[in-house]
Amino acid sequence: MSSIDLAPADDLFRLPTDLKPTHYHLVIQTDLNDLSFHGAAVISLAVEVETSRIVLNASNLELGKVSLLVSLNESVEKWAIVSTSYDEVYERVTYELKDPLPVNVKATLTIHFSGDINDSRAGYYRSTWAHDGTVEYYSLTKFEAISARKAFPCWDEPLFKATFTVTMISAPDTVNLSNMPALADVVIGTEVGTLAALAPEVADILATGKTQKFRITTFETTPLMSTYIVAYSNGPFKFLETSVAMPLSGKMIPLRVYVTPDLIHQAQSKIPRAIPRYC
Repeated sequence: MSSIDLAPADDLFRLPTDLKPTHYHLVIQTDLNDLSFHGAAVISLAVEVETSRIVLNASNLELGKVSLLVSLNESVEKWAIVSTSYDEVYERVTYELKDPLPVNVKATLTIHFSGDINDSRAGYYRSTWAHDGTVEYYSLTKFEAISARKAFPCWDEPLFKATFTVTMISAPDTVNLSNMPALADVVIGTEVGTLAALAPEVADILATGKTQKFRITTFETTPLMSTYIVAYSNGPFKFLETSVAMPLSGKMIPLRVYVTPDLIHQAQSKIPRAIPRYC
């Protein structure tokens, strides 16, 4: 993707193109009891134009600690961030740097964040299902057109395409879903030895958890895509599965329909409808 020149009138509505995100590792911890989420976005950046600031989108998020690592001359250096400012109108956060980032270097920006799982039907939100006469919750996303910024800090414009690796942390008796098939799905404790074996961004989030057991699901990396296509969900889901043949290659692939437990009896009727829509 090449940089483009923006007209002055567009500057208020479009992000600068001096930096390009190339990959996001998103770590999302969901708490369906507190209806909140905590996360870390580890964003790989390519520097297209020398710049002393990083500007990206964020909305209704509590942003926490941030770090910037830069690869220079076969070494990795920690780059100083001297100030942070927020623009609630244009839903942006700006990090001012002590020294400018040179052109063509690779950088890694890590931002910790948290937010509420509300009922807005945008960003990372909640829905309900009935269980034994009580109302319970599950969480899901709707990012189109510009609501990914409500779930994690990002370059939330279709121009900025990247790949995504999603790691979800949840209660052990729930199911995590995302765009891609699960690469690993384990239930672990929060013992010091266990945390030491995990990626730092995952261990940091687990260390602040209120429970002793977590489900950690890591999904395969996505193709290159825009932020509004990213999707994930957490809840006490059940599924029915069948196999279908792809029309061009003839390859057999699994097809699952996930529902809340109260609707599992209706899932069978959805599979024939899903096959012509998605295959």
